[in-house]
Amino acid sequence: NAHEVIRGALTECEEALALDDANAISTFRTRWADFVRFQELHAAMEDGVPNKAKGMFAFLDENCDSIAKEKGLRDAHERLHGAEAAVVSALKAKDLAKLREAFGAFKEQNEAHLKAEEEVMMPKVAQLTKGGHNMPKALRDNMLPALDSKAKLKHFISFGAKTLEKHHGGMPRARVWAHALAAAAGSEAQWREWRQHIKSAMTSDGFASLGTQIDLGAWGDSAYPETPPWAKAGEGA
Repeated sequence: NAHEVIRGALTECEEALALDDANAISTFRTRWADFVRFQELHAAMEDGVPNKAKGMFAFLDENCDSIAKEKGLRDAHERLHGAEAAVVSALKAKDLAKLREAFGAFKEQNEAHLKAEEEVMMPKVAQLTKGGHNMPKALRDNMLPALDSKAKLKHFISFGAKTLEKHHGGMPRARVWAHALAAAAGSEAQWREWRQHIKSAMTSDGFASLGTQIDLGAWGDSAYPETPPWAKAGEGA
């Protein structure tokens, strides 16, 4: 549910721009930097990284008749760069009016891009899970290698957990985040490290609540003691 992380982070940035003029730009700059870093990591996981990670789009192309290429999913990322550049330009100029305008356009375009991706990808992922694909393994093999340093992994995991705890939308988004990562972990030691990133990012009460929902000691297929969610429609990494 990285898309929900992006939506939550966009809301955080928007709220920063609603502050009084003295605090808006400085608060936005901090939130924007964290958001952009996460979005770049997420995009790399989708687009792929040469010689490191195949990426989600290539995985879908291989298994779903070149659907990502057909629907122009990579092209949508390229189109976002122009809108992002306008935000960066206004931020550098410290022009709050232009920044609010540029970010509003960026947020609208980004949210439309997320929705368009989901309309293509979610039915295909459901189709693959019903066909027996282990989606956490697909995440581990094809997408997570794009996060090719401990610093990148830490930011991706921590920022996601922190954002989803706050922007839960009345749903267990932080739990889904933790559960998917637990299932995608390649070893118990790796999951212990990732779990610590989640714990450090969340409030103590928020993290404690995860333990009442899932087994925080389980990883890989054992994270799901009964039927793995990638064997059921509507669930997965």
